[in-house]
Amino acid sequence: MNQMQPVLLAFCELSPKSQASARACVISVWRDEFKTDIQSAMAAFRKNLHSSINNGNYISYALRTLQTIKRIESDETYLDKLIEENLLMFSLEGDMYLFMQRRFVSEEKIQA
Repeated sequence: MNQMQPVLLAFCELSPKSQASARACVISVWRDEFKTDIQSAMAAFRKNLHSSINNGNYISYALRTLQTIKRIESDETYLDKLIEENLLMFSLEGDMYLFMQRRFVSEEKIQA
């Protein structure tokens, strides 16, 4: 079966309105990933509290991620640079494309 290839645009190719939507989409994805990471850490804590406490990676990773989220929410220039350096691609409307899952972020919300 031939599936239709999605139209993908770089951030700089989007209209200003779509760029704003793309920024919001990227921030939303970062927040969702952070929530998932915290839930995984909580499950690991419940499973083996002692090894989790002795492993400082959970806490330091969570702090770094939270600091990054706060920065991309408050610094549009930094967010734009992050988007461009990571070569993120978007639809015409500004929905981020997830290459590994071969779908747009908005498709997850429709299926849920």
